[in-house]
Amino acid sequence: MLLLLLLLIIISYLLLLLILLLSLLLSLLLLSLLSLLLFCMTGRTCPQFSISNAIVQYLGQHHLPLYEGTTASIHCQPTYKMIGPGLLTCTEHGWSGVKTQCIGMK
Repeated sequence: MLLLLLLLIIISYLLLLLILLLSLLLSLLLLSLLSLLLFCMTGRTCPQFSISNAIVQYLGQHHLPLYEGTTASIHCQPTYKMIGPGLLTCTEHGWSGVKTQCIGMK
């Protein structure tokens, strides 16, 4: 009888520990979702762009929208010369730097 009572107490404590652990995990999940939602609502974005005779790649981000901090890497096609920066960064005011161009070499 005493062994059965002890076993029930241990099982009760284990169930209580499991419930506390699950509630902690649920709280962390909800906090993560809330912070992601707040970032998406307040994060600045930049438009996707293209440059004639160039390939533009967005580093560190593989989907739209392009958030502040995203870097655009620009590579001119062969036989074209780059005028302007090869890397642009999305800032709160739009893409940084001057407009890059790829001009044909003579």
